[in-house]
This record gives sequence, C-alpha cells and structure tokens, in this order.
Amino acid sequence: AIMEQLRARLIGAHFSDAILLFSDLPDLNVERIVEESIALYKEIPPSCTHREHALSYLQGDYQMQSHLSVAELKNFSSPRISAQDLAQLIQRSSVLIIDVRSQSEYARGALTGSINLVTTGADDCLDGVRTALAKANDAEHPIVIVDTQQMQRANKVLSYSFNNYVPRRKGVNFVTSSYPLLHI
Repeated sequence: AIMEQLRARLIGAHFSDAILLFSDLPDLNVERIVEESIALYKEIPPSCTHREHALSYLQGDYQMQSHLSVAELKNFSSPRISAQDLAQLIQRSSVLIIDVRSQSEYARGALTGSINLVTTGADDCLDGVRTALAKANDAEHPIVIVDTQQMQRANKVLSYSFNNYVPRRKGVNFVTSSYPLLHI
C-alpha cells in the first residue's frame, strides 16, 4: 500500500532520490494504507501466506500437496495454493484456471471451469487466453496455472507481468480425493 502511494514518485526518481524519499516518508495517507492492506489481506487465499515453520497459532489447517525443501521453494516465483482454498475460489467463481497440460491429459481430467491452453509448437505463448488473463488481472482474481511437474509453460505467464499468479504442479491430482471439482 505504501509502494502504491509512492509509485509515481519512485518511477521517475533516481536511486539516490528514491533512498531520500524513503528516509523522509512524505505525506502518506496512513488510513488509506491500512484500508488497502486489510483489503489485500482479505483477498489473498490463506494458504498462499502459509508458512510451514510458523508458530502454531499462526498456522492454518492447510493440506499442501507436498512439503518442499527450501531449495525447491526458492524455485517458485509465486505462492502455492491449497486444494481447499482453490475449491472455495472455484465455488465463488473468483479464479481463472488455465490448464497448460497437453490435450490428452486435459481430456483425462480437468478442474471445472478451467481453460485448456493448446500447445502451438516450440513457441507456445498465451495469446489464446490473453483477454481472459487481462480480465482476471483487472478484477484482481487469482490466476491459477495447472501444469506438469516441470512447470515450464506456467512460468511463461510471469513474462506477461500479471499479478495474482499461482502455479499448480502435478496437474489436478491434488483435488480429486477431497473436492468434487474434476470433470471428465
């Protein structure tokens, strides 16, 4: 929220000016910062802020698909989301799900309401769903990318500079046992 208020000044500032800007902290609307922070906190699925080694009263009851090492977590450029939170977002229709797996994997099973992004060859881009991505981004809905273990195509989304991006590894297997969100 602070960065949003200072964005216009920071973009045009040189490095030294930016440092001075933060040391002075000009007239910031603290009430607006608090309101925006609370709104952001309410929008973010709780599992996206889950920390495995947090104090017990700070941990939610999230069943992440796997426990990853610190080295593996550093490879992620965005937060992971639990099946429980994803199910709630799907039920509220407040998520865009793009399935970048092959058509045969998508045909075997996919999340309800997901869009299958067809591979267009070596340079597979997201032009086919760019409008949906832009609408979800404008509405500040999470964008969930379902991909295979390697996550190569899902990581291409980052080059489009969309916010609210959450990748899902291992396809849709994480929801099939707990939530009736799979269509075949």
